[in-house]
Amino acid sequence: MATRPVTFLVNGKLHSVANANPLESLLTYLHEAGIKGTKLGCGEGGCGACTVVVSFFNKSLGSVCHRAVNACLMPLCAADGTAITTIEGLKSTTALHPIQERMVKSNAIQCGFCTPGIIMALYAYLLEHPNATESSLQSCLDGNLCRCTGYRPIIDVAKSFARKTCLGTCTTTDIETLPVAPPSIPVEFLTEARTPLFASTPQCSWFVPQTLSELLELKRLHPKAEIVVGNTEVGIFNHFKGSYPGHIIYPANIPELLSFSTTEDGAFIGAALSLTDLEIKLESLIASMDKAKAKIFVEMIRQLERFAGHQVRNVACLGANLATASPTSDMNPILLASGAVVHVASSTGKRTVNISDWFIGYRKVALAPEEVIVSIFVPFTKPNEFVSAFKQSRRLHDDIAVVTACFRVTLQEVPNEPAPSSVTATSAPILRWDSASFNAAVASGSGFVAQPPSQSLFPPTNKKWVVQSCSLAFGAMDARTRLASSTGQFLTGKSWDFSILPGVIRAFATDFPIAAKVPGGMPEYRRTMTGSLFFKFFMDVYANIHGSTSVPPQYLSAAKKSFDRAVMKSVVDFDCATPKCPTDVVGTPVTHICADKLATGEAVFASDVDAPYHAVMIQSSKAHARIVSIDATKALAMEGVLRVFTAKDVPGTNVFPATKDEEVFASSEVLCVGYPVGVVVARTHEIARNAARLVQVQYEELPAVLTIDDAIRTNSWLAPPIVYETGDINAGFKASDHVIEGEMSVNGQEHFYMETNVVVATPREDEIELFCSTQNTSKTQSSVATVLGIPSNAVTVKCKRAGGGFGGKETRNIFVAVACAVPAYIMKKPIKLWMDRDVDMSITGTRHPFLCRYKVGFMNSGKLVAADFTLYSNCGYSLDLSIPVMSRALFHVDNAYFFENLRATGHMAKTNKPSNTAFRGFGAPQGMCVTEQIMIRIAQMLAKPVNPLRELNFYKEGEMTHYGMQVKNNFMARVWAELLEKSEFKKREHEVTVFNAQQRYRKRGIACIPVKFGLAFTQSALNQAGSLVHIYVDGSVLISHGGCEIGQGLHTKMAQICSTALGIPLSMVRVGDTSSDKVPNSSPTAASSQSDLNGMAVLLACTALKERLEKFRATLPPTPEPLPWDKLVQAAYAARVDLCAHGFYETSAVKFDFKTGKGNPFSYFVFGAACSEVEIDTLTGDHTILRSDVVMDIGKSLNPSIDIGQIEGAFIQGSGWSTLEELVNFPNGSYYTLGPSTYKIPGVVDVPSDFRVYILRDVENPMAVHSSKGIGEPPLFLGHSVFFAIQNAITSARAEEGIQGFFQMSLPASCEQIRLACRDAFTDPTPNAGIKGESWTTVESRPTPDDLHQLP
Repeated sequence: MATRPVTFLVNGKLHSVANANPLESLLTYLHEAGIKGTKLGCGEGGCGACTVVVSFFNKSLGSVCHRAVNACLMPLCAADGTAITTIEGLKSTTALHPIQERMVKSNAIQCGFCTPGIIMALYAYLLEHPNATESSLQSCLDGNLCRCTGYRPIIDVAKSFARKTCLGTCTTTDIETLPVAPPSIPVEFLTEARTPLFASTPQCSWFVPQTLSELLELKRLHPKAEIVVGNTEVGIFNHFKGSYPGHIIYPANIPELLSFSTTEDGAFIGAALSLTDLEIKLESLIASMDKAKAKIFVEMIRQLERFAGHQVRNVACLGANLATASPTSDMNPILLASGAVVHVASSTGKRTVNISDWFIGYRKVALAPEEVIVSIFVPFTKPNEFVSAFKQSRRLHDDIAVVTACFRVTLQEVPNEPAPSSVTATSAPILRWDSASFNAAVASGSGFVAQPPSQSLFPPTNKKWVVQSCSLAFGAMDARTRLASSTGQFLTGKSWDFSILPGVIRAFATDFPIAAKVPGGMPEYRRTMTGSLFFKFFMDVYANIHGSTSVPPQYLSAAKKSFDRAVMKSVVDFDCATPKCPTDVVGTPVTHICADKLATGEAVFASDVDAPYHAVMIQSSKAHARIVSIDATKALAMEGVLRVFTAKDVPGTNVFPATKDEEVFASSEVLCVGYPVGVVVARTHEIARNAARLVQVQYEELPAVLTIDDAIRTNSWLAPPIVYETGDINAGFKASDHVIEGEMSVNGQEHFYMETNVVVATPREDEIELFCSTQNTSKTQSSVATVLGIPSNAVTVKCKRAGGGFGGKETRNIFVAVACAVPAYIMKKPIKLWMDRDVDMSITGTRHPFLCRYKVGFMNSGKLVAADFTLYSNCGYSLDLSIPVMSRALFHVDNAYFFENLRATGHMAKTNKPSNTAFRGFGAPQGMCVTEQIMIRIAQMLAKPVNPLRELNFYKEGEMTHYGMQVKNNFMARVWAELLEKSEFKKREHEVTVFNAQQRYRKRGIACIPVKFGLAFTQSALNQAGSLVHIYVDGSVLISHGGCEIGQGLHTKMAQICSTALGIPLSMVRVGDTSSDKVPNSSPTAASSQSDLNGMAVLLACTALKERLEKFRATLPPTPEPLPWDKLVQAAYAARVDLCAHGFYETSAVKFDFKTGKGNPFSYFVFGAACSEVEIDTLTGDHTILRSDVVMDIGKSLNPSIDIGQIEGAFIQGSGWSTLEELVNFPNGSYYTLGPSTYKIPGVVDVPSDFRVYILRDVENPMAVHSSKGIGEPPLFLGHSVFFAIQNAITSARAEEGIQGFFQMSLPASCEQIRLACRDAFTDPTPNAGIKGESWTTVESRPTPDDLHQLP
């Protein structure tokens, strides 16, 4: 039932939806309407893939606005009266939009799944900010994620639209005209009066009151109704919990709730005013008033900059922050500290609530069910009042807070006796400490202690300021936002000097006695942050009241709140081939052949394919248990549900793949949380998802093994250990001058491909066709055939393109495919199984976490003599690819260094976690990481710089690895020398030293690391590829090959090879879908080898065709000019010449005997090196990457622009893994990190401010097509240069507290690890205590104990 249809414009066309569903999102509607350029990436507004532009008349500003919003969260009903522009609406009938065009030409597109959202976010911002700066244009993409590109080309495109600054010497024609025009929308459509909308379904009703009185009456009638403005809280809760409100009230038209006004005492902020509009109003207010009165508003704006992304701020409001009362709210501590007043109303009257009385419990506030928040009054700051707001999160921008705070203090100047002129600042003696963790000569410590800075360190002052009043508000330190009352009482009446700091630290401990099992985890870090953030505030206020000269320069860094990041700049340096003719395109930087389609939303992904029925998995809630019963009665009773399938319904074999250690659906036992128990098939995805929640499974729990430590303790292994060795390690240790032992733990990494796993299965007579987002069509085909009990020739698997993969779709898409194929085959109906982001992340597995133990012997010179490595990997419940992953880790544990004596042993732990799998690098980075840590430790022990030690131990040409392969065509020394030169390492290393000497609480670090990466599948049989090349009568060419396009530009390179080989324009070549019925038995698209394998197969097929046609040409009568290609083809067809060729290529060089552990597991090596410089805030643990230089040997590049993109993307993925991307688990074995809100991949502000990539010139590789090299995986490890630079910075910070000796972090270097490693008076006295005991959350990567002992 509805009063009228929901009416809105989409790309200029009127859409009228009768009986709209209040629970339906705009994105769902767009997809059902066939408008599919807007993508679904997460369903929680955290990735930006679904960004559209909403144009509406903004009543609070009195003008038409164009705002980027997340269509996955925007209710369809909220679109009423607006104009929606999607990616399809930008392109004209004849040309790309300028943003689309620049994205294409700048090679800013790889998989392309994120591209529409990025373009729309940029478009919306330019419409609202025609004079935008480069900095703001980079920041406007803070709500968009990209997993492929590394952001550099995207940022370049954004910056290109910045209004150029005229210095007075230019004419107007010198300033680039902004090529972005608003969409053509009739203003009258946006402003016309409409009948209030009411929409209703049996499940939910939607109300749109027009006046405050109507709103209050609705709340009287429906006190449990949810008031929704941006839907950024309610929408996410409903999506993930499956609990939907019976009534929704949308108050977007009520003037009182959209208002902003000021009085003599402060400002009234309408509860529904969007945060973007609030920011606009505050900026205008601040510009027009006394800055001393606006301090609280300055802090509000500063905090808003880190509040989610632009898409969320464009719709979220302050009232919702107060009503939902999330303890992690960014804004509520500011309101609490400011002394705000909440104005509420109901049908019976109005009242005010002091903010101090507002928060009464976890998500409970002093608001009656029938009441509504109308406005919030925020008072101006008073003279001598100081305010600072803080937010600490895993990622600097668009992240949920770990701790939020706002401090307000009012000071009063009191008489003070002048300090004697003879008094000078003195330094307190620094105690000396060393780590018993790494120095066997040091006894176990009794606990590190330090004192905060004392007044004696600072020049005397002639003023005394006393705390008159203060409010210290914290979020995420309790179940509710609250004041640190004990600390506030302690401070009141105290002098604002350094004597208060010890008492403040003690008082905070009383206010927030956080237990180890505190929700949210990170107890030591959160306890540490209370004093750390206060100290930043203290120093800021101290410098303000006494003048900056009262603080020694090195201590001023404590008061800094953010990093001074410059707008990103970059260098891309490569050698481009000189074409011999227009068709000689190999080696040239041509753009991605589908880039224009990806930029316009026309490119089709598997997730875009429709099906009439949908399947959703029923997942285990236990880590290890026997299934007692499955009851689907409630699910089957739901309208729209067709059937539930379990193990008994599988027509063929329920066990797959070749290892026979996985089940399609659990028959009797579940092996991890999330394990598939069955699927529900329904008419829509939403119905199937809700029905799956209703399936009741009874379990008998069994003991669960969750970590590597658990596996070691219980002897739980998937396979026998793997051992590779050379020389005599025992003799090597005896001959060594020094022998060290240690261990390092390396966390896993979530793939976070932008398109989650999706399969569309369509039965056809006695066969079945699957359209998949996959990297492995053949393995998917054979597994589906086994499960259905039919031959492989009855199964066709196709992949047009995948929205990212990174190894995650090499095998882990298969269990999704078979789960979809079973119901489709039995029901004889097309079925789509598209995994929600949280489901995908809960069960598809990650990069293998590793524990690496080592014993290394070396000489006084630093020369490596012997090493014994023992590696443990957490494989999850099945083998999957864990054996080859471990093998590659063992192959690469030497990295670029020669060991005469080496043993590497690998143990594969069987745990009750999702089966971990391939990920870019495939185990090699885990092995290399520990070796680089060892090199740093050796350098510290010998008191030598580490880089010369690396050079001393680099492989020399022809030396033999520990697995018996010669290192040939070794460019490591040349790459390293070029890196040191290009990065200006010596100069910058000195600058870092100078900076650190001048800054106490900001430290910089710089680090260089090399990489030697073996290319090829280590399993010989996989090093083969086939291709099929068709020439049609019109001269056009179609290529089919076995590789899948996942964003790496594979199809583009294949087209280039074909174009050059046949001597035809690239425009005449098309690459078809990857399909198992075109090229059988294909190897997975993995191991960075697809250009090598498929490129040679395509080249061989094209060469055969070329020779065939040239032979035919020789039979033709001579002509003055060579016969054009199309005429030659037509003549050949008429003469019955075969215009189709099959190419097949196998790599004979790869021959490895796994029994003896000797041979050539690779075709060749790729060499590279990187240098990164970082800056850390020692008080918060935040970091920023100042500059990264990368030098790569990639042979003769097939396409330099694509290869540069692969290098940049891999580097950022590697730096993300080593810093931000922390997998967090609950103690029951389930993941806490299930989406962008909890798992943080790098964003646009997390990339280096200065990013420089150099391709080594004039190198050959005789082992691959056109002398090229595979490049997808090798650069990833170089991102760890950021990790080691951070560790270098921490070492400098520890030295400030007298802590000497080697220091090591586990991976990743999260803000928590960084802060707790920078030990000082504010750090929790028992670091890692929560990890040792039971905790609310756990991480696989365990910190090395920081066991410090005081030295005499």
